[in-house]
Amino acid sequence: MIERSELFRERTLPEMLQYVETIRDNIISDGSELKRLRLKKGTYKKYLEEFLPLVEFSKIRYAINADLTFKLVEGNQSFDAQVMKNDEIIRKIEFTYPRDGNQENSEALKLNSAGFANISIDENIVTEYLEQIFLAASKKSKKDYGNAIVVIHIVPHWIMDLGNPRDRRKIQDLVYRLGTIAYNAAEVVLQISSAKYNDGSFSTEIHSVFQRQE
Repeated sequence: MIERSELFRERTLPEMLQYVETIRDNIISDGSELKRLRLKKGTYKKYLEEFLPLVEFSKIRYAINADLTFKLVEGNQSFDAQVMKNDEIIRKIEFTYPRDGNQENSEALKLNSAGFANISIDENIVTEYLEQIFLAASKKSKKDYGNAIVVIHIVPHWIMDLGNPRDRRKIQDLVYRLGTIAYNAAEVVLQISSAKYNDGSFSTEIHSVFQRQE
């Protein structure tokens, strides 16, 4: 189990990456923890939906800034994480992680019991998934996030192949649609992570959706 105090600790980017490696090693060595991770039990939910997205975003956006630290924020704030320099907050980040919670839980239960999950994929499912992302972004647009960055984080490798030109065009169309929404934030990005099953890490790309003109 992930200790809550450790999850909310302030870290540099290298320290965050080391923490992810430690969690990954613990999960690999303990099958019961892997099952808890799949079901997002306890602190694993925040780890998967906020901490890992923060790590992936920071690797791309802040990799060259060695003097920055990062931290998840507890409580009902209007943001999920903060970026700091010399103990001063320089950026706030809000994450949204659109997905079908019921389907996700059902697949996790199948994986835990049988070791595999039969996922039926067709065009309707892909269309519904992309619409779900758009609706989640529309919901976020109703809130005022001030100078925060809103990161729409998705992990679509189970349903889309981003190496396939057809699926890549669908992502491009989604980015365009997301850009038609009026947001109350400093910036909005679509962050796409795809699992690398050989080492458990992610390949991540970021697409700009919206940027406030000062």
